[in-house]
Amino acid sequence: MILDRIEAHLTPQDLPSESRRTFLKVAVSAAGGLVIGVGSATAAAAATSLGETPEAGSVVANPGSPVFSPNAFVRIDPDGTITVTMAYVEMGQGTYTSIPMLIAEELEIELKDVRWEHAPPNDKLYANGALGFQVTGGSTTIRASFNQMRTAGAAARMMLVQAAAQQWGVDPKACHAERGAVIHATSNRRLTYGSLVADAAKLPVPAEVPLKRIDEFKLIGTAAKRLDTAGKVSGAATYGIDARVPGMKVATLMQARPTVAGCAALMTALQRPSRECARS
Repeated sequence: MILDRIEAHLTPQDLPSESRRTFLKVAVSAAGGLVIGVGSATAAAAATSLGETPEAGSVVANPGSPVFSPNAFVRIDPDGTITVTMAYVEMGQGTYTSIPMLIAEELEIELKDVRWEHAPPNDKLYANGALGFQVTGGSTTIRASFNQMRTAGAAARMMLVQAAAQQWGVDPKACHAERGAVIHATSNRRLTYGSLVADAAKLPVPAEVPLKRIDEFKLIGTAAKRLDTAGKVSGAATYGIDARVPGMKVATLMQARPTVAGCAALMTALQRPSRECARS
């Protein structure tokens, strides 16, 4: 069934160039949090259907919700907490570490400073950019999100730097981001990301977001401790089998085996030769 959906979605029209299909959005929460969203053509269509215009530099405010962009992937709160919304499922391949690593690389923060939360099920908002619907598989997670997540982190960093430069009345080029803060080296002034989100959220998203060169990577390509290990060791991690919904029913597979006597009894009930137990 999944292969059928992939075939139905994976057409040349659905896979335009990255520069054409990528768009950025910024949103601000009632608490002043900064939200950066990066979407594909699929997400753009979804945003349009929700009455939003997916244009670079658009600002969306919704006082009724702590998160204002339904396709947002990066959120920075006033207390400095940085949250990545995960559109992919962890199945042992390290997704819950590799995706935050892409964000942290461009945002100039340490990997340990990133927290993640899983996206709700919604094909329109969290579609896999390579396959056209929300799915984890086919070794597509990094391929589909490599530039997308890096762009989200880089855009956030650029806006935070600009916000700090405006406060100080200096050229943004004289400032740089480092370990969750913006620094003006000449005057040795420093502002944390959390203190800048309210002002950064008022700025337009940059139309052009340059990404780091490979030789500038600090995190990508390095060995990193997995962010989900502690939860798995302590038992705090939530797995698919832990999911519970109202009215949920549980099916159990009934088998006579592993006892030979049980198998023989089942064969008798089915009016089949008991010698089939030996073959099975």
